[in-house]
Amino acid sequence: MEDTPNYLKVIPQLQIPSTPRSKPEPDYLDYDMRGRGFMERAFANTGLVYLLGVLGGSIRGLAVSNSMPNATFKIKFNSFLNTLGKHGSRTGNSLGTMAFMYTALESAIDQSEIGRYVVNDHELFTPIIAASATGALYGSAKGMRAGGLAGVIGGGVVLGTYAVTSAVGPVFGLGFQKGNVLFL
Repeated sequence: MEDTPNYLKVIPQLQIPSTPRSKPEPDYLDYDMRGRGFMERAFANTGLVYLLGVLGGSIRGLAVSNSMPNATFKIKFNSFLNTLGKHGSRTGNSLGTMAFMYTALESAIDQSEIGRYVVNDHELFTPIIAASATGALYGSAKGMRAGGLAGVIGGGVVLGTYAVTSAVGPVFGLGFQKGNVLFL
């Protein structure tokens, strides 16, 4: 009778060696040199920006509830919750949608490697194009002029983030990195 079971007889798909290794070897994890994968960035960016939108809506709800001077605490609190539910979810959903669109477009531009053929230093090219395209696509529902303006604003946000991280980053040991618009 054997002391240890022979797993190869029971489940041959496991392909467990019948004799243990003579010397232990380390197990290496796969590492992606380009950083996080698309789904990781998409979930992180969308979740963070949605949370920031809900917090922004709660600040607006607090301002609306404080603007009623003669109301009781219950009425102010009810007004705060109503405004939070109305404006917080709307702002969070809008910003979360834009964050997902930005992440998807940035990933598509990275995968196509367009920046390699257009400019030599494409670390800033990809976020600018992705943010401009996100703004243009998101704003195009209100017309061509609004879409163009939203695209310029999206590119300006990336350039502003780049300027701030270039100016303040060396003080704190930070530099501009891919996805730095959302600081992820």
